[in-house]
Amino acid sequence: MNGTTTMPLTIRQLQHRLRQALADYIASEGCSCCQNDVAHHAAEDRLAALLHVPRYGDDSGYAWPTYQTRRRIRRKLNGLG
Repeated sequence: MNGTTTMPLTIRQLQHRLRQALADYIASEGCSCCQNDVAHHAAEDRLAALLHVPRYGDDSGYAWPTYQTRRRIRRKLNGLG
């Protein structure tokens, strides 16, 4: 131990961190040919409901990118994955 103490996370801080981590995970998923679409969508629905992630206005999915870490978004926009 280094002698410093860390304050416990508030529910809101924890929710933010979980939402961001899951958004990064969802964004990093690969090809859809190897996933079980039904199970994937069911899990995504549950996660979105638990974390209060809104659906897009056109109902095409959830607004996960809203919660991605900024560095990952910049890399994606620049074609770096």
